[in-house]
Amino acid sequence: MDLFTASQNLRLPAFVSPFPDPMAIATDAFLLPLDHMALYTFPPYPAIRQLLSKLCLSRGTSIIIIIALFWPHKE
Repeated sequence: MDLFTASQNLRLPAFVSPFPDPMAIATDAFLLPLDHMALYTFPPYPAIRQLLSKLCLSRGTSIIIIIALFWPHKE
């Protein structure tokens, strides 16, 4: 399942959108039980800590997390 995406840029047939989308299976990834699921996610930066906390409580979950920060003016 693809978390934190929309139908315009999904990578998997099942996905969770952060806003109402008629093709999404849910609109809040943090309310779904994630036990025994295979997940793909590109979370918004502010949600990373909450997602990792939820994953620590999940059992049998495999996940690919993409974190790609681009801060060209960061010193």
